[in-house]
Amino acid sequence: MYHLFGVDRNQSIFEAFSSAVHPEDGHFIFPLIDRAIKDGIPYNVNHRIKHKDGTILFVNAKGEMKDFQEGSRLFGTVQDITERKQAEQALLESERKLSSFMNSATNGFSLLDKNLVFQYMNPAILKSLGMKEEDILGKSALDINPELKNSDRLAAYQKVIETGEAFNSEDFMFNPKLEDM
Repeated sequence: MYHLFGVDRNQSIFEAFSSAVHPEDGHFIFPLIDRAIKDGIPYNVNHRIKHKDGTILFVNAKGEMKDFQEGSRLFGTVQDITERKQAEQALLESERKLSSFMNSATNGFSLLDKNLVFQYMNPAILKSLGMKEEDILGKSALDINPELKNSDRLAAYQKVIETGEAFNSEDFMFNPKLEDM
């Protein structure tokens, strides 16, 4: 733990932990520890620490009181979760970029699950269909357009599901039922 915090081994573990807690996170970390000590309520929290070299790390800290013949002690663990947090942040940024692209694209895009149920439709395709998301999301492409069963497009969709390889189509399958919606 001393290595994780980058502090002197002459400090107590609690002093080492306390000195490493990021200044902006202490306001919620230390009350949890106090509550664990005073009320016996365990804690499990993610927060930041500041290593002595200035590096900010993300950690998961867990602690609880344990009773022994000689008294009670706070036992805890601190796990470095920096890589996981960085991966989560990268995923969120990637999702933000994809969402921005899909929502601003002038071509229509839709995402279907393996059962051909619509999971997402961008504004361009909704506009071209004259529909709202709630009219189509969660519904099967086969329910929306029964003519799909007798088309090459169904095979193309199934191939995408099997292989993950996209297909491009310039045509649009008209569904007479859409006029009634």
